[in-house]
Amino acid sequence: MVDLVRDKEGLTPQQARFAALLAQGRTPSRAYREASGKLGTADKNASRSGAAWARNPLIAFRVQKLMEEAKITDVEVVSANHRQFLSDMDSARKAGNHTALMGYNRQLATMDGRLKETLTVESKEQRMDDETLIKSLAKGDDKTAAMLRALLGREGFA
Repeated sequence: MVDLVRDKEGLTPQQARFAALLAQGRTPSRAYREASGKLGTADKNASRSGAAWARNPLIAFRVQKLMEEAKITDVEVVSANHRQFLSDMDSARKAGNHTALMGYNRQLATMDGRLKETLTVESKEQRMDDETLIKSLAKGDDKTAAMLRALLGREGFA
């Protein structure tokens, strides 16, 4: 398997290009086709792959960063691409492609800030206070316990 080259933020060149195209206002499917070089990809496949890439937290972070750094000329490009996005959305509506239309509505809500992806991380580990943690790690060794207290910066408690 070929090891993919990634930038300092963990994106492949194709993902970085995809993020730049999204920040410019391209639809996820159009950005996927352009970034991956798969211009002939079927609509369903490009839509699915583009949506998956757009949900990638590293890509979403890059898009947000690029949007924050946008200049006025970039805003004009985004505006033109947004018009194209709305035109594509209208084409999906007229064609009766409800799946694509739902995807466009979701993307539009995300772009407008009305929809945010969230990630919840839960842990089944129990919480311990410092002393309980120290006792658990030291396993009855007073020297280890003293060292752990020193590392925690709390030599005087116990």
